[in-house]
Amino acid sequence: MSLEGRQFMQFIVLALIIFAQLFQAVSSNAKDEVKKTGTFTNLYYHAEAGDLLGYEIRIVYTRDGYEGTFQSAEGGPDNLVLLRNISIDDNIIRFSIPSVSSFQGVFVGKLSTTGLTGTITLRNGNRVDLKLKRGKSYWD
Repeated sequence: MSLEGRQFMQFIVLALIIFAQLFQAVSSNAKDEVKKTGTFTNLYYHAEAGDLLGYEIRIVYTRDGYEGTFQSAEGGPDNLVLLRNISIDDNIIRFSIPSVSSFQGVFVGKLSTTGLTGTITLRNGNRVDLKLKRGKSYWD
């Protein structure tokens, strides 16, 4: 093989190595990205007691930022509560639950590809830990 042929082959090998490293960097960043919107729920129907139990949070994006809804159920479904000004930074989510809910307080949690975990700190200081799966609403 001539000198030019060897240089061309070295160039091709080097280009393939660079391409592979670039592809790996791009794909690893894509895996780290967690979708910020969705439905997160652990609502379930307890057939023996005839009760609906659990919590559901839905997050959407609007021109004003993230907004959503919150619903709790302890025997039956409570009113749907509108959430405004949801803050999401590095998959950490924060929002206030207004006084129209018996769960008035502040929620702080972490979004993941599979769900949302966090704590509601109620106005009276009590805490409610939530572990909600990402998926369809109980109502779908």
